[in-house]
Amino acid sequence: MDEDEILSWTPRYFNLLMKGARHRQVDQLEFMSYQALFNAKANNSKRITAKKIFDSKKARREIDNPEVKEEKMKEMIKLNEAFKGFKPTFIPKKGG
Repeated sequence: MDEDEILSWTPRYFNLLMKGARHRQVDQLEFMSYQALFNAKANNSKRITAKKIFDSKKARREIDNPEVKEEKMKEMIKLNEAFKGFKPTFIPKKGG
């Protein structure tokens, strides 16, 4: 990019570019955190497979078949509605 092109941008366009750059940095950090989790799991497990770290077949199936995701969402909504009035009573441990 040359200087004239940068100076021709509107302030709004420049701010949007900066916002996009910050979002990109956040995405990269999130990706690196997932990599660290995967590495930690792989290093601390005795018998590890790629499927235990990330099930790519399941992820592809969910992408290709969005109806399954909608069914899960409907099921979660029903469960939330069923537990709306539920108030658990906890009994505290003695001496603790």
